[in-house]
Amino acid sequence: MAHPVLWRGNVLFYPIGNTSAVCLMQDICPTEKADMLLLGCGDPRHIIYTVYTNSASSQWSRKMDFTCCDIEGAVIARNVILFTLLADEGATQKLPQIWNIFFHFFLDEASLDLLTSQCTKLVRLSSDLDSWNNGPYGHFLRICTRDTLAEAKEFESAFTTAIKANRAQFRDLPTSNRAAGPLSMYALNIAADHYNIY
Repeated sequence: MAHPVLWRGNVLFYPIGNTSAVCLMQDICPTEKADMLLLGCGDPRHIIYTVYTNSASSQWSRKMDFTCCDIEGAVIARNVILFTLLADEGATQKLPQIWNIFFHFFLDEASLDLLTSQCTKLVRLSSDLDSWNNGPYGHFLRICTRDTLAEAKEFESAFTTAIKANRAQFRDLPTSNRAAGPLSMYALNIAADHYNIY
């Protein structure tokens, strides 16, 4: 059966949300179960804020089910990385690195190591849909289709490959002393400080 071709035109990418987080359950009775469908979910600020407000202000324990859909595979992969990092053992000690991974463009060595190890672990766990759903994250982070899992795995693998390639590239960089010429004695300390910042 023939279907019309849907062409994704100019798609805007918002890696960080441009609106304030809202509680998704503000109009639901506190004793009711909450099933929510988030279309074009983007970053998970609404989910995190909703879980926080429900656990901080409510005396009732409520079951929440969030279903997130997004057309951009990188968004899904990034959210999977975030939620699995938060679910891992010792996440409270790693909160500064998790914050850096999610919000910073330049990562320090500890954050980069954490991101690399997490992506490597997620690629290993996502060999197929059954292994993901039976793995350590499948009971709370359910991925419904093979296509979604394959796309998230592709981005996580690309993250790991890019990090390793960048580390190898910057390890072999010549120093900037030659470019400083006669001022190389002054540039040595400044270049070292600048390199440590970025």
